[in-house]
Amino acid sequence: MGKGFLAAAVACVFSLVAVSPAIAGPHYSKTVSVVEIAVSNCYFFKLTGVAEADPVVANSPWFAIAKTHPNAKELYALLLSVRSSGSTLERVVTTGAVVCGHAEVSTIDF
Repeated sequence: MGKGFLAAAVACVFSLVAVSPAIAGPHYSKTVSVVEIAVSNCYFFKLTGVAEADPVVANSPWFAIAKTHPNAKELYALLLSVRSSGSTLERVVTTGAVVCGHAEVSTIDF
């Protein structure tokens, strides 16, 4: 029972890893190149020099913040401020999920 149970447990772990969403590493020291205002349930933006926001949406540079995010309005205000001043964001982290068709943002550090 020991070897069979261990083999089944290992197979289960590997199958979970294989189907888990790909998560991009955080993006560091980037400026905001575009903030899009659209009739949508999300706020959208792009970072300078980022060709793929998260592998969950292949080859898309767009990030999305769901308006249901607890800090959505604050993050949107931060994006507008950073864009208009030319300042740099310290870190942008995605969740590995898709929201409004683009990479979902969890955290932005300024």
